[in-house]
Amino acid sequence: MKRFQYQARDKNGKTVKGKVEAPTIYEAARLLRERGFVVIKLNPESLALRAIWEKVTNRITLPDIALFTRMFATMVTSGLPITEALVIVRSQSSRGLNSVLSQVLSDVESGSSLAAAFEKHPKAFSPVYVALVRAGEEGGVLDKILLRLADNIESQREFRSKVKGALIYPAVVVGGMIVVTVAVVVAAHLYGGSLALALVPNSGATIFYLTTIGIDGVFTAYDIAGAYNSIKSG
Repeated sequence: MKRFQYQARDKNGKTVKGKVEAPTIYEAARLLRERGFVVIKLNPESLALRAIWEKVTNRITLPDIALFTRMFATMVTSGLPITEALVIVRSQSSRGLNSVLSQVLSDVESGSSLAAAFEKHPKAFSPVYVALVRAGEEGGVLDKILLRLADNIESQREFRSKVKGALIYPAVVVGGMIVVTVAVVVAAHLYGGSLALALVPNSGATIFYLTTIGIDGVFTAYDIAGAYNSIKSG
């Protein structure tokens, strides 16, 4: 089945855009006409863009696994059968995880253990995750193992979030410094000034400043070195 992008007018004359799946472009046009659309444009969807889109939407993240584990653990702890719990959690999962859980459910209904079903999807469930689930099944403490897994994954998620948050401010500061430095250098070239260094009193910090001297607009390392040595000797 191929996917086509279309632009058409509906019964009210309003222009609409969307996607339609059909074996051929002619079949796609027929489907759109049956919906009451007047086709303006109809083109096959780019395979490259579709692959990128599917990769993004099918990606399984740590928050996805954290949410699944918490919900699944709660349901199993309450006494719900594993297959019923999987059906419920699957309906509330992301697109990528939904597909994985459908296969897990099918394997479990066919007689496979939960750990063996998880093990077929290493991108979603790590070896440690699978090993703990297997130990829980064999020891009859799956509910307790799942609750512990949920706690651990949520702690890991929170830690990663804090690390990312801590890295944002330094990145913004460094980026701002680079932008300001480039702007000052450009200004020195354009407006006939020289770039100098100065020490901020009582801070030990070095800053750039622009002095307009009207001699030439050539910026050289000599300007910086001379200004810096003058400040040091003073």
